[in-house]
Amino acid sequence: TLEERLLLKPLERGREDVIVAGICIVLETLDAFAVETLTVSEYSLREGILLKALAREV
Repeated sequence: TLEERLLLKPLERGREDVIVAGICIVLETLDAFAVETLTVSEYSLREGILLKALAREV
């Protein structure tokens, strides 16, 4: 329910009404590419690029 989705801690306010559609897209994409697992990172693309660049300099 919408009330249950509002209780999800990492979910930003205002996104509770689109989370179901987003999950459907993710599940269909995983199915289309026959992927069984999904890794979720707490970091963003920016941090990944920065860490990769720093690793090259060391």
